[in-house]
Amino acid sequence: MGVLDVANALRQWRRWLPVRRRPWAIGKTEAADARRLADAERRSGGVPDGCAWLDDRTVDDLDLALVFRAIDRTVTPTGAQVLWRWLAAPAIRVDVLAARERSLARLAARPARPDARVPQLSTGAGAITARGIVHPAIAGAVGNDVVLSPALIVTGSNMSGKSTFLRAIAINAICAQSIHTTFGSWSAALFRVFSVMRVVDATADGVSTYAVEVAAVGTLVEAAAKRDHGPPALFVIDEPFSGTNPVLRVPIVVSVLEYLSERDVVVAATHDLEVAAQLDARFARGYFFEPEHRGTRFDYKLRQGVSPASNALALLVVAGYPPEIVAAVERRAGVSWGEPVLPGPR
Repeated sequence: MGVLDVANALRQWRRWLPVRRRPWAIGKTEAADARRLADAERRSGGVPDGCAWLDDRTVDDLDLALVFRAIDRTVTPTGAQVLWRWLAAPAIRVDVLAARERSLARLAARPARPDARVPQLSTGAGAITARGIVHPAIAGAVGNDVVLSPALIVTGSNMSGKSTFLRAIAINAICAQSIHTTFGSWSAALFRVFSVMRVVDATADGVSTYAVEVAAVGTLVEAAAKRDHGPPALFVIDEPFSGTNPVLRVPIVVSVLEYLSERDVVVAATHDLEVAAQLDARFARGYFFEPEHRGTRFDYKLRQGVSPASNALALLVVAGYPPEIVAAVERRAGVSWGEPVLPGPR
């Protein structure tokens, strides 16, 4: 039984009506409160008709609670719970999305912001064309254009915007299929969305970072293998298999990403330039700006091609690491740190 069914049953039984939220409380429902009912429904095995639940890792990797708070304009607690349920279970059928569009008019206003757009969605082969797409929870975010058909590998320095860009793609896919709104123009297929972006070891369970990565990415591999005439998947992966040595990491990453892109859409980010060199032609290459001079700031704009350098050594210098450490790194790596790169506003 869904949230709306429960609400209707309560109305009939006790003539109950949801308390209208005071103006100062609109958009203030705690995400944890809104999430609780949806999680209970999912654990019970219930699946909203024509929808697909996001898994826990995707919800947490994408900071869905942060997105919820940024877009929540519902006027009742019940409305907020429905909004979370929509985000956590995006529609994978056009007719379900149309019904949600009608319900949205009763529950809340479309987010009142200049970058809000009505997406164009279709069934069939996975592809995305986006213009000026941004992360909805980041004030003053820089928009990017992207075409995914079927895959993109992103390289670039630390702090250059790779992870934020990946989240923006996944979040806009979810918003397109939940509230029929994106932040920037969006033309795409309907997707099942999966992400692996934050991987840490499970110390209490005695599980290493690499073992956790293998299990997390394995979920994506299973989803790709099980596809049974349903919608394509959108796989968003940040720094895959970083927990193992580079001799094996590069062939593992290339093999897994190419497998995932056989029938589905993949966008991944990596520091391993050799990964970008070895991936096949299905993968477009993109990178984020590498400032070369002191005081130059990142512009967070995606460019075509592969990153020509890394700022990892420069960041050690900016952080105040002793000169002898920097000199030793330069000697062993055969590089010079050059001028430090400073982060700029999003």
